[in-house]
Amino acid sequence: MKADAKTISVTHDDADKNKVSQALLRTYNYQIVQEACNYAKTNSRVVAIVGEPGFGKTVSLRSFQKSNRNVFLITARPSMKLKTFWFYMLRKVDPAYADSQHLNMESAFEYNHRNLFFILTRISNALRDCDQPLICIDEAGKLTDKMLSFFHELRDDAPNCGFVLAGPPYWKDNMFRWAAANKSGIPEVLRRINLWKSLLPPTANEVKQFCLMRGIKDEQVIRNLILTCQNYGQLENEIELLQLEYHKLKP
Repeated sequence: MKADAKTISVTHDDADKNKVSQALLRTYNYQIVQEACNYAKTNSRVVAIVGEPGFGKTVSLRSFQKSNRNVFLITARPSMKLKTFWFYMLRKVDPAYADSQHLNMESAFEYNHRNLFFILTRISNALRDCDQPLICIDEAGKLTDKMLSFFHELRDDAPNCGFVLAGPPYWKDNMFRWAAANKSGIPEVLRRINLWKSLLPPTANEVKQFCLMRGIKDEQVIRNLILTCQNYGQLENEIELLQLEYHKLKP
């Protein structure tokens, strides 16, 4: 993909990154995530958000967290085991307690942190003390059926808390497959999800606005990006390639 060097922005500083964020904050997907989070937080509901990688889930969730109180964003990781995940959530919700490492190794603190029931109890207690708390779990596709099997326990013990679980389409497929196989706890999780929201690929106008905010003005380049880019991650990669090409063309 070729373009006139004069039509491409080449900055790589924080201001350039801010342009990316600003472009994403105007998209349909961003609005859907904000509305879903607000609904879950205000009404103490459970919302599942499904979207392909690169659809802006993480950026949108982080934006909502920054703009609202008592929003706890947890990112699931492939390396996490069952207890690691829930203790990680405890550190987000009640860091002062979770990080009380000064206690003696043989104290009740150390014993209880080997006990998953106690970890879940500490999380629910902390959430009940919050005003309209919201737990956002990003990368939900990384959660195993065993990790999710305890979700309904937390949900029932913290009824004042809203929850948003965001993941790719295969995560939703896994959920229903696990439920059909009667995996422990999964049917209970599905029953507690009040709303499913699906994200969409970027529209032609969104791609165009994204390009313009990044300094790309060549109409043919923009049309090519509209045809080839199915998500914002791919679009950003293509723009970076254009920027590299700019440096080659630059006198």
